[in-house]
Amino acid sequence: MKVKQFRNVNGYTDSAASVKADFLRTGRKVLKAVGKVLAAKGYTEADIRTNKAGIAVSGEVSADFFKPGEPNGIWLQWSESGVGGGGASILYRWTARREDGKHTETGPNQWLSVGTEVDIDKLARKTAEQAEKRPAFTGKLC
Repeated sequence: MKVKQFRNVNGYTDSAASVKADFLRTGRKVLKAVGKVLAAKGYTEADIRTNKAGIAVSGEVSADFFKPGEPNGIWLQWSESGVGGGGASILYRWTARREDGKHTETGPNQWLSVGTEVDIDKLARKTAEQAEKRPAFTGKLC
């Protein structure tokens, strides 16, 4: 899926706020596309949320995907990275179902930097692998 490149997303001016709104729409579109592929793999329970956040930041779009009756699923988040050159990034990990609106048990973070294209099938496959393998954080950072 082709996507725009985004840098320094914020809402300080009217034009910047327009870019921020486009950034969040794009993130929702990407996560919905991932959800379609995951639904074909049995992850038919989906919840996609948008957090516009404050004026100084990009905001984010996050999503949970679960197979019916399964305790573990997938969590993804589209946001702007503050690391390196910035730009859009996707964070994903396995997660247990939410309790009282919060994730209580999750796997290690996995990051995907977004350029001008997102390989939706690859992203769906990698996220599903995380949910099925359910790897634990080893404590090693490198």
